[in-house]
Amino acid sequence: MKNFVNLKKLKKSILLAFILLFTVTSAFAEDEKLFIAIDIDYRNGDPEYRGVHFVIDDSVNVRSEPNLNGKKLFKLNTGDKIQITEYSKDWDWILAEGLWSPWYKISCAKGEGYVCARYISTKQVSFDIDFDGRKEIFACLTVCHSKDTPICEYKMSGGNLDRDFVIIDGGKRTPVDFTEWFKKWEIIGFGGYSYYSFVRGEGLSPAVCFLVVSSGFGDAGSGESKKRYFYFSGGKLRHFLTLESEGDMEGAAYMYLRTEELEFPGNNIVRYIGKSEEWRDGELRYRTKRWTTYTWNGTDFKELRSDCESEGEDLH
Repeated sequence: MKNFVNLKKLKKSILLAFILLFTVTSAFAEDEKLFIAIDIDYRNGDPEYRGVHFVIDDSVNVRSEPNLNGKKLFKLNTGDKIQITEYSKDWDWILAEGLWSPWYKISCAKGEGYVCARYISTKQVSFDIDFDGRKEIFACLTVCHSKDTPICEYKMSGGNLDRDFVIIDGGKRTPVDFTEWFKKWEIIGFGGYSYYSFVRGEGLSPAVCFLVVSSGFGDAGSGESKKRYFYFSGGKLRHFLTLESEGDMEGAAYMYLRTEELEFPGNNIVRYIGKSEEWRDGELRYRTKRWTTYTWNGTDFKELRSDCESEGEDLH
């Protein structure tokens, strides 16, 4: 009898555990529903660049209507340039490869039509990354947890994130993996107000092209930002430095400013310069300057020396 009772308790426990697992899994799945962030600025800015994006997959259908019932007009492939000409909240969203995606009306070299946003870049920048005289495209998708979220909306929850980074060279697509660095920094990823650019390291041989990931925000002289400098060496993405800037201002009564930047004086040298100063009631309390010199050996950057000078008493 005792064994029978224990068996009933065991079955009940297994059932409760199954129900709990189902509930948690369902809730997790709902929380993980992801949407492509939308370009709401396609009508603003320089006509040459506004609404411009690039196709990030092959054999992408362009249709006559913003839904899967639309007639297939033509196909686009990786690297094809498109320009968004219209977007509407009333158009259907579709689940495409795990992401809920809107439709855009687009214009391109082949004509006009509607394309699913899952297959075009959300953020992008063009630059001659390998110095071969031809520009490559660095691109990514931006995803969020709610519909109709603008690409550059900042969310403290980290729900607006960039992912699926690629470099497109002609019709070739090469993934760029930041996973190692996300784990190292204990962050989910880049997103929100993050944007991307490239900087050529002048005076470095062989030549180096830095991928710069910039993020941050500010208001009325106060705020903070970061610029993370990456470079490719030996087919691997490497992190060089993260530069931080910070400002805090309370009218004329108080001002704190910290900036960090890089200089390229030549001869395979890169110099980091950090400056900070604090003012109170119009008087300078302190000012410091720090610099570190690095040398480029063709594969890595090696620190040569560091120094610092200051004026006043650093109480910050």
